[in-house]
Amino acid sequence: MINTCNTCDVLNAKTKVADEERKINLTAKLAEHQHQAEKAYPEKRVDKANAKTDSSVRAFAFDLKQCLPTPYLKTSVSFYKRQLWSFNLTIHDLATNEATCYMWDETIGARGANQIASC
Repeated sequence: MINTCNTCDVLNAKTKVADEERKINLTAKLAEHQHQAEKAYPEKRVDKANAKTDSSVRAFAFDLKQCLPTPYLKTSVSFYKRQLWSFNLTIHDLATNEATCYMWDETIGARGANQIASC
């Protein structure tokens, strides 16, 4: 499964229903957006190298992993019943290669910017 951002999803959805002229514009916007995203990877490699060689530099990557239904059940009847959702935020220290996970469920908080920042 490929991760996409909200901007990619919106532009892809709009492209599917657009007329030809608008489709060209939306496709160009999507290509530029993806180009900007791709430019971030070399920057991340530079930051990681700097963090490994210079102790005054710290570099971290973080990712909110896929939401986890709790308990994890595969039967179709239980899938459609209300399940408790758990969230897993992983923070990776690029210099030391150590990862820290913060987990909480939806009774404690959502998965918005405030909850991520509080971790």
